[in-house]
Amino acid sequence: MTTLQPPPSAPVRFSAAVMVGGNGTFNVSSDGNASWAWTGFDVNLTINNFGDAAVPLPASGQNATFLIGSSTHKDYYHIVWLDLDHNGKVSPGDTFWVTGNGAPLPALSYCHVSLIWRAGGWTAPEYFVTSETIV
Repeated sequence: MTTLQPPPSAPVRFSAAVMVGGNGTFNVSSDGNASWAWTGFDVNLTINNFGDAAVPLPASGQNATFLIGSSTHKDYYHIVWLDLDHNGKVSPGDTFWVTGNGAPLPALSYCHVSLIWRAGGWTAPEYFVTSETIV
C-alpha cells in the first residue's frame, strides 16, 4: 500500500509583503538555520492566476523577468532578490521586490511568488494583494 506524503515544509519563510510605490516587497524572516545558496533556487510569479514558467533565481540585484497575462494582453514583471548581507545565500534580512516593467503592479491584483529549492522539493510561498480594498 502506498501512502501519500505531503511535500516537505519550506525552511525559508518570509515576512508579510508590503506595497511600496505600487510594487511589492518582503523580507526573508527565517532560513531554518540552514545554508541556502542562491544558485539552488528557481523563482516564479503568478498574478491573478496567470503565470509564466519558473526561472533560475538571478544573482543579487538582477531581474528575474516574467511575461504574464491573458491570451489578449501580456505584460512584463520582475522579481529582484537583494542579498543584503552579501553572503551569497538566501538568508534572514534579504529582500525581494516584485515590480512591473517600469510601472507599478496592476491595482486590485493577487500576487503569488514561489521560491523553489530545486534539490529538496520544497517551495517557499509569498502571497499578497496590491490593494487593501480586496483583502
